[in-house]
Amino acid sequence: MILHDYPDEKCRDILKNTISAMNEDSVILIDEIVLPEVGAIWRATQMDMTMMTALAGKERSEKEWFALLESVDLHVVKVWKYTEESEDCIIVAKPKRFLM
Repeated sequence: MILHDYPDEKCRDILKNTISAMNEDSVILIDEIVLPEVGAIWRATQMDMTMMTALAGKERSEKEWFALLESVDLHVVKVWKYTEESEDCIIVAKPKRFLM
């Protein structure tokens, strides 16, 4: 739960620096809220409003996560939702240059 603290541009910087240290066996595990496009649970939307007003950050929808990760050449391998009541997920991503 780090990337939700920042707008997309800062997230790209963080991700690019992380990618630079990765090798072909590496994956990034991102533990964040993944909002549905419609019908989000109130706890997740409350967190979105808090992040926006306090830090200029935000909770992202699945579409927004995929776009952000794609913008730094990361491929989403899998998204695991582990908490229904707050939309908490683990996003598994790998640099595209290491895909077979």
